[in-house]
Amino acid sequence: MNHKTFHNKLLNQLSNCGDLATEIVKAVIELIDPVRTSRKSISDLEKTEKTYIGTKVEIILRYKLGVIRGPTQDCIIDDVEFDVKCTVGQNWMIPREAVNHFCLVVKIDWVAQKISVGTFFAALENLSEGQNQDKKRTISKEGKSTIKWIYHNEPFQIPKAVPYVDWREAS
Repeated sequence: MNHKTFHNKLLNQLSNCGDLATEIVKAVIELIDPVRTSRKSISDLEKTEKTYIGTKVEIILRYKLGVIRGPTQDCIIDDVEFDVKCTVGQNWMIPREAVNHFCLVVKIDWVAQKISVGTFFAALENLSEGQNQDKKRTISKEGKSTIKWIYHNEPFQIPKAVPYVDWREAS
């Protein structure tokens, strides 16, 4: 399957998902947990919690797309495996096992309240040469230009959080 066909397949699947941005925002709010923690932003999360945003988004996308986990990648659709990559920063970390596979990339900009979702083929020429200690690479500038956006910098609204209640005082 080529990139255009993969993109169109996911675009078609996502068109049946309703408001995906709202679902992703809800997932992030669940992690921020403003009611029990009085936190308001992704920047308030611990490093491990920020890492879990990607896992949570992957789970939501798998469910909304109606796909299953692949043998080596996060998802499989029409016998094509793909990885889900999510960032709350400026770039995505692509692991070795995702090289030469399609990726569904998600970018959440909590401060600007914008979300982007696109498809990407993680060919080596689309990745940076440098690697982190886990041998993950980022998408290069040239690689970013190959992302086919399903939606790009779409605004979202953060729902008004339930007021913080100190449960110790409420009992």
